[in-house]
Amino acid sequence: MLDLADQSIGKTNVASEITASNGAKAYGVSQARSMASLTPKVREAVEAAGHHAGCAEIGALCDLELGGAPLSGVQVVAVKVAGGSQGYDYAEHGDLLDPCPLCQSMLNYLDATG
Repeated sequence: MLDLADQSIGKTNVASEITASNGAKAYGVSQARSMASLTPKVREAVEAAGHHAGCAEIGALCDLELGGAPLSGVQVVAVKVAGGSQGYDYAEHGDLLDPCPLCQSMLNYLDATG
C-alpha cells in the first residue's frame, strides 16, 4: 500500500488496502467516480450511506466484489498521500487515516447486509 501511496503523490489524497474475510486484498486511491462505475453491492452500500463514492476504500471494495470476495467483515487500512487537494505534506505522507464517517457508515451497511 505504501508503494501505491508513493506512486500517487500529488495525484490523490488517500491510498487504502482492504482485506476481505477470505484473505483477498485490494487497493484503491481516492478519486472522482460515477455511480455507474461501481459494482452492484458497493453501489447499494454507497447509496445507503449517502456517500460521494470518491474515497479510496470504494475502489478497493469494487475490486474485491469483482473478484468474488465477501464484502462483510473487511479490514481497512488507509494512509495519507502527500501533495493532493487535501494538502497533506510529506511529513504526513504514509500516516494512518481512519475511514471517514461516510465510509464507516457504508462499511456498517455491508456488515449488516452480509
